Amino acid sequence: MDFYLEQIIDLYDQLADLGVSYWVGDGFYAKQKVFDTVTGLGGDLITRLRSDANLRYLYTGPPKDGPGRPKQYDGKINWDDQEALTRRFDEVGRLSDQPEVRVLTTVAGSPHFGLDLRVVLLIGPNGEEQVILAWADANQHAEEVARYYRLRYQIEPVIRDAFWHTGLTHREARSQEKLDFHLNMSVAAVNVLRLLAQKAECSLRTYRREAYNRLLIGRLFSKLGLSAEYDRTDPRVQSVVHTGRMAV
Repeated sequence: MDFYLEQIIDLYDQLADLGVSYWVGDGFYAKQKVFDTVTGLGGDLITRLRSDANLRYLYTGPPKDGPGRPKQYDGKINWDDQEALTRRFDEVGRLSDQPEVRVLTTVAGSPHFGLDLRVVLLIGPNGEEQVILAWADANQHAEEVARYYRLRYQIEPVIRDAFWHTGLTHREARSQEKLDFHLNMSVAAVNVLRLLAQKAECSLRTYRREAYNRLLIGRLFSKLGLSAEYDRTDPRVQSVVHTGRMAV
């Protein structure tokens, strides 16, 4: 974790110049030192909390009479009490692409982080599944928390697909410029591959395999001195092209 935080610190000024102030991390980053580092740099952390996260409702009742510190919290949040969650959280809508998922929100106090967090609760059908998201900026809207956190999953598949399909790590250069070029080309190739696979209605692996098979057929014909012209729709040719094909 210390190594990851060093990267954030090293890159923060460059990203801040680009207007980046929101940082998204999965539950692995829901740690005190991460909150302290990001907020200390002037940024806001969006993360996922454990299903039994220790959070407290903020007290919103009338002020306390007499001397003493005003009441700040109003009990611990019980994540298993669906009735209380529905009553004490504000339901702000549903996910646009998953209308069966309810979006509830509140501002809650975190004794562990020492912060008041914007908490967003995503509840699946019949309350069977819950996801607890939190943003260090308690003034932000719940829809933004859910939207930004869900965007991070679009980053991970790109890295995964570039690793498996377009040779992301198949470069031994040491020059920063050469490495940047290779990484950019690898990710760009993923985008092209996705478009081609979508048009062919198959998986990325299947499209890559069939492209390799077509190349291999052409090379075999060429090396054997035979004509590389053949009917691509011929079932016999298609059976060879589809070797290793996997369902979507």
